[in-house]
Amino acid sequence: MAFPLFRASLASALAGNSRSYSLLLRKGAVGGQHSFGASSLLSASLQPHTHLPVRQVSASPASSRPTYAPSSNPVNFDDYRAAFKHHTTGELLRALFILKLCSFSLISSNSERIVSTLKKYFGKQFTGLAFTLLHRHFAGGERFEDLSTTLDKLEKAGVGAILDYAAEADIEGASQPSSTEDAHTSLGPPLYVEHPFFPETKMDATSTLAERELDANVAIFLESVQAAATRKNGFAAIKVTGLIEPEDLITLARLCKPASDPVLTELPVPTLARLHRCMARLDRIAQASHSGKVRLMVDAEQTYFQPAIDWLVRLMQRKYNTHWPAVFNTYQCYLTDSHARLTADLADCAKRGIKFGAKLVRGAYLYQERERAMDLSYPDPIFTTIDGTHANYDKCAAEVLPHVARGANVMIASHNEHSIAKVTAAMESLQIPRDGGVFFGQLLGMADHVTFPLGATRYAVYKYVPYGPVYEVVAYLSRRVQENSSVTGGEPIRKARTMLWRELCRRNLFLRLGRMNFGV
Repeated sequence: MAFPLFRASLASALAGNSRSYSLLLRKGAVGGQHSFGASSLLSASLQPHTHLPVRQVSASPASSRPTYAPSSNPVNFDDYRAAFKHHTTGELLRALFILKLCSFSLISSNSERIVSTLKKYFGKQFTGLAFTLLHRHFAGGERFEDLSTTLDKLEKAGVGAILDYAAEADIEGASQPSSTEDAHTSLGPPLYVEHPFFPETKMDATSTLAERELDANVAIFLESVQAAATRKNGFAAIKVTGLIEPEDLITLARLCKPASDPVLTELPVPTLARLHRCMARLDRIAQASHSGKVRLMVDAEQTYFQPAIDWLVRLMQRKYNTHWPAVFNTYQCYLTDSHARLTADLADCAKRGIKFGAKLVRGAYLYQERERAMDLSYPDPIFTTIDGTHANYDKCAAEVLPHVARGANVMIASHNEHSIAKVTAAMESLQIPRDGGVFFGQLLGMADHVTFPLGATRYAVYKYVPYGPVYEVVAYLSRRVQENSSVTGGEPIRKARTMLWRELCRRNLFLRLGRMNFGV
């Protein structure tokens, strides 16, 4: 039974015995600790769930590490024929159309606002042709059962899949806090000082996820874990906002300081009860992943959520990463503090003797974060130029790679072929096998000219395959529109369009001879 002491004390508090509840929190659940922090929670509360129907694997992913062998088979990111040989002509035409659509800055820069307006006035009725087309391109299907075609196609090309139920929660009007006091709430010292302000936490009922919906999300996440457990080096991805109400996550984030555990005595009893349920959900998923030898990646989200997400991930890593990196945190390298956080977490794992697991991404909330920083008049937490983000991404990757020989794992989640080329060169220099703890990942529907050549040359590469109803994943789809825009990554997108066009021309004499112009 999970959280037995916590549950008993909570029942006492809810019955009116708040004095005994406060006393227990001050003394701690075990060992006479004077704060209800991570150590007592882990040792007394996070008990394994042995009833999950996940396939057991005899050896851990770290038990049979591959040996390095020099390779004379380099990656060629310019071979459009090899990159798209697994795509139908219809899929190529759809990809070219969508990339052209995303090049219009009026659409790409306002995609989240457009989605929000459509949802407000039309609800679930607005999932028309445009979003259905985007969904087919960027998502694997609406239901778990719809994924088999996509997964089989990827496997045939030597590419793995990271399944992710892409529904997520956010606060309404995040960049419009309604109180002056809230706009001056500081998270605390050093690492998070770049983005210290939090949105208003008084939520409208329509933006709050019901507890039963959160419990239902656990079952959906476990489907992804169980599917990944049937494959070698399986991955699954989750979002913490699918496990707890957004306002509770923000409340917890306010208490989180770098390099220390939050003092949970400062939380109101109802919030603490909901946090307890969130941790039980997260622990259940992490335990299932660990039992099935699946690497669980916890996605990064908006900066006002991230301190709490980081702390929850650290708790899971302390429990499940003792022998191999079962739980990965995600670092958004467009944030100016990301390298400092990464190095601090590397040091913490080394100190505790646990295995480090990380996913490195550039970042997915560029417009929202910058708009919010401007509205609240605090420093932009994101690098001012794309070159600054590129340099920081490469710096973070270089920081992690030497630790791979000591058991760390890293997912290089990037569409940038220059960053990937640097990583593959570093792997050769450090004598890291191509399947030896460094993984590469790209989003479904993007950077196929990067993914498939990596798969063809035996690197461990994956497509991030989101799924869910169109209405539920529109926030995800709108960010894909932004990421494909010329504003956020012009050259890679132009190259992808050029390669798509050349492959279409190779397949069709009419296109070669005609005067059709798709802007490539």
